[in-house]
Amino acid sequence: MRPDTTLYRQIPNPWIKNGTITTQAFKPTTKDENKLSLAHGGMITAQESMDRHRKDGFKSDGVASLLVAEFQEVDIEPVLDGKPYRDHVSAPFDPNWPRKTVENKAKALKAKAKWAISPN
Repeated sequence: MRPDTTLYRQIPNPWIKNGTITTQAFKPTTKDENKLSLAHGGMITAQESMDRHRKDGFKSDGVASLLVAEFQEVDIEPVLDGKPYRDHVSAPFDPNWPRKTVENKAKALKAKAKWAISPN
């Protein structure tokens, strides 16, 4: 993917504090195989990605946008994996990174994130 490709991340209410995205939104879990789930902005709009996420039974109160380059700046290489949707992108975190490293990368991504769709 090109560095200027926009990626969308769904943000449920627990990851929002005072209208700001929390660091938790950018910390992958082991159940997610240490990957953040994103949508490719060149293939789907923020609104379409939010609508689909909700239709699939997941919560989303807003959509954050980041560029591929912003992930690359923190040594994370997003991958268009097309699963379960053709526009699905995974941002893998190394499972061997110490907790502090994961926290620092999540903080850096949080600082770069912008609202594509702000919470109501």
